[in-house]
Amino acid sequence: MRFLVALLCALLTLSVVSAHEVKHVPLKRAMNAATAHITGMPLIPTRRFTGPHGEVIIHDYLGVQFYGAISLGTPPQEFQVIYDTGSSNLWVPAHNCSLSCLMKKRYQPTSSSTNRPDGREFKIMYGSGPVSGHIIADNVAIGGFSGPQGFAGITDASGLGLAYALSKWDGICGMAWPSISVDGIEPPMFSIAKSNPGFANKFAFYLPQDNNDEGDLILGGYDPSHVDGELVRVDLSTKTYWTVDMTSATIGSQKISAAVTVIVDSGTSMMTVPKALHTTMMAALNAKATYNGQFSVDCSAVPTLPDITLTIGGKGWVLRGKDYIISYESTCIVGIMGLDLPAPIGPAWILGDVFMKRVYTVFDADDASLSFAYSK
Repeated sequence: MRFLVALLCALLTLSVVSAHEVKHVPLKRAMNAATAHITGMPLIPTRRFTGPHGEVIIHDYLGVQFYGAISLGTPPQEFQVIYDTGSSNLWVPAHNCSLSCLMKKRYQPTSSSTNRPDGREFKIMYGSGPVSGHIIADNVAIGGFSGPQGFAGITDASGLGLAYALSKWDGICGMAWPSISVDGIEPPMFSIAKSNPGFANKFAFYLPQDNNDEGDLILGGYDPSHVDGELVRVDLSTKTYWTVDMTSATIGSQKISAAVTVIVDSGTSMMTVPKALHTTMMAALNAKATYNGQFSVDCSAVPTLPDITLTIGGKGWVLRGKDYIISYESTCIVGIMGLDLPAPIGPAWILGDVFMKRVYTVFDADDASLSFAYSK
């Protein structure tokens, strides 16, 4: 009974967010960032940057990378994918994928009555190497919304290496803008918006601080129960990645950055800054380099670490030491990496899950904006 009352209250609360239907996608974590960096295994290959109410549960495999369910075909074939706001293509392993997909769920075209072969080749480049396959057209369902969609069936994922082979996710669902989609394939959220009249093309992530909790991806709106205070709306600076302008940044009382572009990216576990600035920040934190190129601090020092304040939309968003430090057993890794993004997207910061755990973010394609509030 208490569960039913709580569920009804939640539904009533969500109904005031939007007149459109909203759905939830539960999310789980994919891998603990600290474990990954300690062992030297990358969470997910670094991308090469170039010039109605619905729910999905977001799962968390040991700590930071988040994934959730998606269904393809008729009858539906379910896959676990990383919902990635830093890319625009959907891909899953094809039925004839190489040994790199040995432990993965594979899309079976002959099992779907709505499969429509496309035939075009597909190739996307990651920092560790390429992923390739062929374009397929079929029905795609995310959190109860569905529609026809082009996606890639991957036949060779060896470029992703051991990190992918041992991960709990099968593929990636890109949620950025059509302008950066490989082969001009429409991103899933844009296709779903066309197939579902009245659907608001917006979504929001709740990424929990507690490693034992599941996250949440809201489609068609946002969940006010996770919003602490008022949402602050900010216009996008481009319709490529989810980019906005940050006017300044400080670490403690020290100003470390003037105006710069930031990319809010759910597919990146950490926060990245230009390499020269990273050196300055690690010195301010008294962080020590580890054998894997990451930096760590004494865990006893975490409560006294300086705040990092990012001014976006006229508001200073404060990341406390416990927000940007990733703890695993007796090791405390700084969740900030040095990365120089090339033009035209760079120089820029990437605000990954370290930021999104602290700051609830609403991605609105209809309004070309991001909205922020502290997460609760």
